[in-house]
Amino acid sequence: MVKNTKGGKGAKQKARKNLNITVSVKLDDLLPTEDQCFAKVLKVFGGGRFQVELLDGTVVLGVSSGKIRKRSYNCKEGCLVCISKRDFQQDRVDILYVYNQDEIQTLRSNNIALPQDAKAATNTDSSDETEDVDVSFANL
Repeated sequence: MVKNTKGGKGAKQKARKNLNITVSVKLDDLLPTEDQCFAKVLKVFGGGRFQVELLDGTVVLGVSSGKIRKRSYNCKEGCLVCISKRDFQQDRVDILYVYNQDEIQTLRSNNIALPQDAKAATNTDSSDETEDVDVSFANL
């Protein structure tokens, strides 16, 4: 029988795929180019489609690219995204990038114009605004 030289107890837990590696991103990589702009997600339709609001206030349908579609669970209502306008369809835009909290902080610290209430993609909806409901059962 062959000796196990690479495995053992906890080998899968110590694999490189489980490492959380953070990559620092330069400010130039975060800024949109001349044909791109920032937008805020208003509503999630499903199937990689979102209702987004541009900085000028217009509301259009945003379609996520294949790279974002695989990670569309990160894009929620209120997220800040980078979009590209289509030349042939004025009512649709392509979502190119979803910003996380660190990237939003970097943009705000450099005085970049962003939507005021834009959130990061990794924020989870906390139950801070839950209502306490008193339920009383009548004796039957």
